[in-house]
Amino acid sequence: MKNNKRDVNGATRQRSGQPGLLRGLGVAAVIMVAALLMVWVGGAAFAGRAQRAQAAADSAAPPSTNDPHGFVDQSGNNVLPGSDKPLGLPKDRDKLFIPDENYIKSPLPAGDEKYAKIDGNAIKKTEAEIVAISEKSRTDGNQYWGRISGTDYDHMTSDFMEAKFKKLGLQTKRWSNDLPPQWFPTSWDTELVVGGKTIPLKSAWPVGQSVGTTNGPVEAEPVWVGLGFAADFKGRDVKGKAVFVYSWPTDGGVFTSSQWTGAYERALNSGAAMVYLVQGFPGDQQSMLFGNYGGRVEMTPLSPVPAMTISHDDGFAVREAIEKGGDVKLRMRLDVKIVPGLHTDTVLATLPGMSDETILVMAHHDAYFDGATDNASGMATSLELARYYASIPKEQRRRTMVFEDSPTHHSPGVVGSVWMRMNMQDWLANKVVLIANCEHTAETQIYYFGGGLLTTNMASARRWSAEGSDALKKLVPATLRDYGVAVHMISSTAGGDMGQLHTTAPSFGVIDNILNHSTMDTVDWTPAYPMGMVARSYAKIFEQINKMSKEEIRGPNFHPTFPAPR
Repeated sequence: MKNNKRDVNGATRQRSGQPGLLRGLGVAAVIMVAALLMVWVGGAAFAGRAQRAQAAADSAAPPSTNDPHGFVDQSGNNVLPGSDKPLGLPKDRDKLFIPDENYIKSPLPAGDEKYAKIDGNAIKKTEAEIVAISEKSRTDGNQYWGRISGTDYDHMTSDFMEAKFKKLGLQTKRWSNDLPPQWFPTSWDTELVVGGKTIPLKSAWPVGQSVGTTNGPVEAEPVWVGLGFAADFKGRDVKGKAVFVYSWPTDGGVFTSSQWTGAYERALNSGAAMVYLVQGFPGDQQSMLFGNYGGRVEMTPLSPVPAMTISHDDGFAVREAIEKGGDVKLRMRLDVKIVPGLHTDTVLATLPGMSDETILVMAHHDAYFDGATDNASGMATSLELARYYASIPKEQRRRTMVFEDSPTHHSPGVVGSVWMRMNMQDWLANKVVLIANCEHTAETQIYYFGGGLLTTNMASARRWSAEGSDALKKLVPATLRDYGVAVHMISSTAGGDMGQLHTTAPSFGVIDNILNHSTMDTVDWTPAYPMGMVARSYAKIFEQINKMSKEEIRGPNFHPTFPAPR
């Protein structure tokens, strides 16, 4: 039978009323990748001017012909000659962008030359095709844009993945799940009003689960509370004001200091009229925070007052206006809908092997903004692994491989990987010998320096997890090391979408979290070669795993469990 489902704008669309598979989210905090070197003391200003003057003089000299790598001399405070502003993203992406050929490359381990067929450039090409779906969401006029669950662009992505798997010869199944009511900001704007002059703050973006401004725009005097500790609020009159909290990134673009210090909740409950979280990344980016629901069945309550993120540049413009004094106001308008009746699809693609024991390779596709690292990189990695193994004769594949395209890592509901955990328990417990998570596979290492950003010619270290036998836990980091995949020296609990399935079967994965959930997360910062090396390391781990029995992979202490969703 056919059921009509509404899209976000209230239009109707038809869908098949099949049972579904979806996926939820697992979130885990990680580390930033940079060292903050604030050079605001003593003779730093004088030194910076001297260094910039020297850089300007150097720029007048003929360019060197001995440097084939295109390195740029930005001596001093990471400020280009003739400029007084530190570099930031995405505004200075062209100055900070590193061509793919400049990244450090490490050779494959001896004897593993066959994995050279796994192509990082192909991964990046596919990644760009996926990002194009997000870009269409923006060009179609959606202010809240990306591969958002329940939207047409979510369904386009499922279509894309299903078609790619079919073209490789995999057997595909697609299920649909109803979504619980979804939070959607439909329209908003923020303005700084100084002495009657209105300045749009274009980077403002609603914090997930924010209440809207129901009676039109809200106007209030801004107050800056720094990092928002209790001491920052002590003795401050913030009632009825626009509270600005400086939020330092402690897991890239997702988790910031405003969360783990309690600053956000403190600001929401302070009597403020509205709250702004100023993002610590230098630049003019937009950022989506608190959009992760961790597999919750229902949407969490809306915030008590409207809240938005705002860029470093816009936030500092407000701070400077406050410091100068005078008549300073903030004006916010935020329209929010709670949209019922949406649905989303999960695609499973099977590559049969010589037994029904299964390696499950998972990747989620929903995203805010371009979502290049998060998670077009993982999706493209999954497709490249599928292509590689589909080229190998079945008799050389010991185990069946199943590739999951999951659509709701960032949305509430018993969908995707959460649905699988609750409805495919026999298969997960008895047939799946290993789960590999393809999620945020590589990003450029970025450093803070002198109030700005520096990029490097290497990928940043990833957090990683491995659960199962001691042999598996040793195999994973050793293989990643041998393939030049930098990781944290201490493993973490399974994060990202793996958080929904890691208790059901032995698992492993890496996650690179720096720029995700922001407009900085573009294809520019997902280097091809490091993505390829992650895919090759996964293939090597699969090869080693296929020499082990299910019992050897699990070990004596791993027992499948299926916790109920929250």
